[in-house]
Amino acid sequence: MREDDIPAEKATAQHGARLQKAHEHEKRQKGTAQKAAEGQKGPFGVGFMDPLSKTEAEPGAGSGPASGSRRRALVTLKNTRAFDAVFGGGRSAANRQLVVYYRRNGLNHNRFGFSVGKKVGNSVTRNKVRRRLKEIIRAREKGASASPGQGYDFIFIARGVCAALPYRDLDASVRHVLQKSGLPKHL
Repeated sequence: MREDDIPAEKATAQHGARLQKAHEHEKRQKGTAQKAAEGQKGPFGVGFMDPLSKTEAEPGAGSGPASGSRRRALVTLKNTRAFDAVFGGGRSAANRQLVVYYRRNGLNHNRFGFSVGKKVGNSVTRNKVRRRLKEIIRAREKGASASPGQGYDFIFIARGVCAALPYRDLDASVRHVLQKSGLPKHL
Protein backbone atom coordinates (compact mmCIF):
# COMPACT_ATOMS: atom_id res chain seq x y z
CA MET A 1 0.00 0.00 0.00
CA ARG A 2 1.40 3.34 -1.03
CA GLU A 3 1.04 6.73 0.57
CA ASP A 4 -0.83 7.99 -2.49
CA ASP A 5 -3.71 5.65 -1.70
CA ILE A 6 -4.32 7.06 1.79
CA PRO A 7 -6.46 10.23 1.84
CA ALA A 8 -4.93 13.22 3.64
CA GLU A 9 -8.26 14.55 4.92
CA LYS A 10 -10.43 12.90 7.53
CA ALA A 11 -13.37 11.22 5.87
CA THR A 12 -16.79 12.68 6.61
CA ALA A 13 -19.72 10.50 7.50
CA GLN A 14 -21.56 9.31 4.45
CA HIS A 15 -25.34 9.38 4.40
CA GLY A 16 -25.70 5.63 3.81
CA ALA A 17 -23.21 4.60 6.51
CA ARG A 18 -24.33 2.33 9.37
CA LEU A 19 -23.54 4.89 12.06
CA GLN A 20 -23.88 8.56 11.19
CA LYS A 21 -21.60 9.79 13.97
CA ALA A 22 -19.68 8.07 16.68
CA HIS A 23 -21.92 6.90 19.57
CA GLU A 24 -25.06 8.39 18.07
CA HIS A 25 -27.97 7.23 16.01
CA GLU A 26 -30.39 9.76 14.58
CA LYS A 27 -33.49 7.52 14.80
CA ARG A 28 -32.99 6.47 18.39
CA GLN A 29 -35.66 7.79 20.71
CA LYS A 30 -34.41 10.10 23.37
CA GLY A 31 -34.98 9.03 26.98
CA THR A 32 -35.30 5.26 26.52
CA ALA A 33 -33.33 4.58 29.70
CA GLN A 34 -35.55 7.01 31.58
CA LYS A 35 -38.70 5.15 30.41
CA ALA A 36 -37.22 1.88 31.66
CA ALA A 37 -36.43 3.39 35.04
CA GLU A 38 -40.00 4.70 35.37
CA GLY A 39 -41.46 1.28 34.58
CA GLN A 40 -43.40 2.25 31.47
CA LYS A 41 -44.55 -0.35 29.01
CA GLY A 42 -42.25 -1.01 26.09
CA PRO A 43 -43.11 -2.23 22.60
CA PHE A 44 -45.74 -4.95 22.31
CA GLY A 45 -46.98 -4.32 25.86
CA VAL A 46 -43.93 -5.89 27.52
CA GLY A 47 -43.07 -4.38 30.90
CA PHE A 48 -39.56 -3.19 31.67
CA MET A 49 -37.76 -4.93 34.51
CA ASP A 50 -36.34 -2.93 37.39
CA PRO A 51 -32.62 -3.85 37.29
CA LEU A 52 -32.04 -3.23 41.00
CA SER A 53 -34.81 -5.34 42.49
CA LYS A 54 -35.09 -7.90 39.66
CA THR A 55 -38.88 -7.57 39.75
CA GLU A 56 -41.31 -6.00 37.36
CA ALA A 57 -41.95 -2.32 37.80
CA GLU A 58 -45.73 -2.87 37.75
CA PRO A 59 -46.73 -5.78 40.01
CA GLY A 60 -49.09 -8.34 38.55
CA ALA A 61 -48.09 -7.74 34.94
CA GLY A 62 -46.44 -10.78 33.40
CA SER A 63 -45.03 -13.93 34.91
CA GLY A 64 -42.33 -12.58 37.19
CA PRO A 65 -41.78 -13.31 40.86
CA ALA A 66 -44.76 -11.12 41.77
CA SER A 67 -47.18 -13.49 40.05
CA GLY A 68 -46.04 -16.52 42.07
CA SER A 69 -45.20 -18.71 39.08
CA ARG A 70 -41.73 -19.65 40.35
CA ARG A 71 -40.99 -23.11 41.65
CA ARG A 72 -40.25 -23.41 45.31
CA ALA A 73 -36.55 -24.02 45.83
CA LEU A 74 -35.37 -27.00 47.83
CA VAL A 75 -33.38 -26.37 50.98
CA THR A 76 -30.14 -28.19 50.26
CA LEU A 77 -27.20 -29.35 52.33
CA LYS A 78 -24.30 -27.17 51.26
CA ASN A 79 -21.14 -28.05 53.15
CA THR A 80 -19.12 -31.13 53.97
CA ARG A 81 -19.90 -30.90 57.69
CA ALA A 82 -23.64 -31.27 57.02
CA PHE A 83 -23.04 -34.26 54.72
CA ASP A 84 -20.71 -35.88 57.27
CA ALA A 85 -23.28 -35.43 60.05
CA VAL A 86 -25.89 -37.32 58.02
CA PHE A 87 -23.45 -40.03 56.96
CA GLY A 88 -22.08 -40.46 60.50
CA GLY A 89 -25.22 -40.30 62.61
CA GLY A 90 -27.92 -41.22 60.14
CA ARG A 91 -29.63 -44.33 58.90
CA SER A 92 -29.76 -45.62 55.34
CA ALA A 93 -31.89 -47.51 52.88
CA ALA A 94 -30.98 -48.68 49.40
CA ASN A 95 -32.16 -50.34 46.23
CA ARG A 96 -30.40 -51.06 42.93
CA GLN A 97 -30.63 -47.46 41.73
CA LEU A 98 -30.34 -45.25 44.83
CA VAL A 99 -29.06 -45.04 48.37
CA VAL A 100 -30.69 -42.64 50.80
CA TYR A 101 -29.19 -41.54 54.11
CA TYR A 102 -31.50 -39.72 56.51
CA ARG A 103 -31.27 -38.14 59.94
CA ARG A 104 -33.41 -35.85 62.10
CA ASN A 105 -32.23 -32.24 61.86
CA GLY A 106 -34.26 -30.56 64.63
CA LEU A 107 -35.75 -28.06 62.18
CA ASN A 108 -39.31 -27.72 60.91
CA HIS A 109 -38.31 -28.41 57.30
CA ASN A 110 -36.46 -31.06 55.35
CA ARG A 111 -33.05 -30.50 53.78
CA PHE A 112 -31.61 -32.46 50.87
CA GLY A 113 -28.23 -33.40 49.49
CA PHE A 114 -27.52 -35.12 46.19
CA SER A 115 -24.43 -37.07 45.25
CA VAL A 116 -23.95 -38.37 41.73
CA GLY A 117 -20.52 -39.91 41.21
CA LYS A 118 -18.44 -40.45 38.11
CA LYS A 119 -19.64 -44.04 37.80
CA VAL A 120 -22.98 -42.62 36.61
CA GLY A 121 -21.40 -40.99 33.55
CA ASN A 122 -19.88 -37.80 32.24
CA SER A 123 -20.78 -34.37 33.63
CA VAL A 124 -23.77 -33.92 31.33
CA THR A 125 -25.25 -37.25 32.42
CA ARG A 126 -24.53 -36.60 36.10
CA ASN A 127 -26.19 -33.20 35.97
CA LYS A 128 -29.21 -34.67 34.18
CA VAL A 129 -29.62 -37.30 36.90
CA ARG A 130 -29.16 -34.64 39.62
CA ARG A 131 -31.76 -32.35 38.02
CA ARG A 132 -34.23 -35.22 37.73
CA LEU A 133 -33.73 -36.22 41.36
CA LYS A 134 -34.21 -32.63 42.50
CA GLU A 135 -37.42 -32.27 40.50
CA ILE A 136 -38.80 -35.57 41.85
CA ILE A 137 -38.05 -34.49 45.42
CA ARG A 138 -39.46 -31.00 44.78
CA ALA A 139 -42.73 -32.53 43.55
CA ARG A 140 -42.91 -34.87 46.55
CA GLU A 141 -42.16 -31.98 48.96
CA LYS A 142 -44.95 -29.94 47.41
CA GLY A 143 -47.40 -32.77 48.00
CA ALA A 144 -46.19 -33.38 51.57
CA SER A 145 -45.89 -29.74 52.65
CA ALA A 146 -48.74 -30.09 55.17
CA SER A 147 -47.40 -33.25 56.81
CA PRO A 148 -46.55 -32.76 60.49
CA GLY A 149 -43.40 -34.90 60.53
CA GLN A 150 -40.98 -32.59 58.73
CA GLY A 151 -37.46 -32.13 59.98
CA TYR A 152 -35.07 -34.57 58.31
CA ASP A 153 -31.83 -34.29 56.37
CA PHE A 154 -31.74 -36.57 53.32
CA ILE A 155 -28.81 -37.47 51.08
CA PHE A 156 -29.62 -39.26 47.85
CA ILE A 157 -26.74 -41.13 46.22
CA ALA A 158 -27.29 -42.19 42.63
CA ARG A 159 -25.82 -45.48 41.48
CA GLY A 160 -24.50 -46.19 37.98
CA VAL A 161 -27.75 -47.55 36.55
CA CYS A 162 -29.56 -44.22 37.14
CA ALA A 163 -28.15 -42.80 33.91
CA ALA A 164 -30.21 -45.18 31.79
CA LEU A 165 -33.44 -44.83 33.76
CA PRO A 166 -36.34 -42.83 32.35
CA TYR A 167 -37.88 -40.19 34.62
CA ARG A 168 -40.86 -42.37 35.58
CA ASP A 169 -38.65 -45.27 36.68
CA LEU A 170 -36.39 -42.94 38.67
CA ASP A 171 -39.48 -41.54 40.40
CA ALA A 172 -40.61 -45.09 41.27
CA SER A 173 -37.12 -45.85 42.59
CA VAL A 174 -37.20 -42.77 44.86
CA ARG A 175 -40.63 -43.81 46.15
CA HIS A 176 -39.39 -47.37 46.76
CA VAL A 177 -36.24 -46.36 48.65
CA LEU A 178 -38.25 -43.93 50.82
CA GLN A 179 -40.75 -46.68 51.67
CA LYS A 180 -37.85 -48.95 52.63
CA SER A 181 -36.55 -46.22 54.93
CA GLY A 182 -39.85 -46.12 56.81
CA LEU A 183 -40.29 -42.37 56.26
CA PRO A 184 -42.81 -42.05 53.39
CA LYS A 185 -45.06 -39.80 55.50
CA HIS A 186 -42.25 -37.24 55.81
CA LEU A 187 -41.74 -36.84 52.08
